[in-house]
Amino acid sequence: MKYQVIVGNIGTVFDGDDLKNAKSTFKVYVEQSKSEFGRASGEDVCMMSDGEIVKEHQARPTPPVLPTIKDLSALIVELKKQIGDEYRAYDDCDEDDVTPSMLLTIGADGKGRDSWGWQTGDNSYTGGAYGYANWAVTALDRRCNSKEVARGLIEQLENLIYE
Repeated sequence: MKYQVIVGNIGTVFDGDDLKNAKSTFKVYVEQSKSEFGRASGEDVCMMSDGEIVKEHQARPTPPVLPTIKDLSALIVELKKQIGDEYRAYDDCDEDDVTPSMLLTIGADGKGRDSWGWQTGDNSYTGGAYGYANWAVTALDRRCNSKEVARGLIEQLENLIYE
């Protein structure tokens, strides 16, 4: 008999005639699938025998772990103090709009409360948010409600991570 173990985003991780090795490989990758870290984390694992499924582990989707509203609100409160009179969140804003504002980008991967970064201004290719796959972007002004803005940023990140 020919056995294969296939892991979601990795592909075939075992292909051979030894049932004991196939079972062992399946078990290792199921454990990795259940963990929070690593390439097999959160992935389905399947063991096949002559092309038929004999064992299967379906990973449960884990909800993203994002920065808290409290953390983002505190950041926003501090950033609002730094908005200069000449600051504008967008270069192409209406000339009549004289409201000082700042662009804020939050980057996160959903893997932990401390696994996020931020940057202000231009968000192209550098800054604390750039190393993360998902970006939430908003404009801040001195009078914006920090908690509402934080909620909006978290909602943007959740939508990106779940899509």
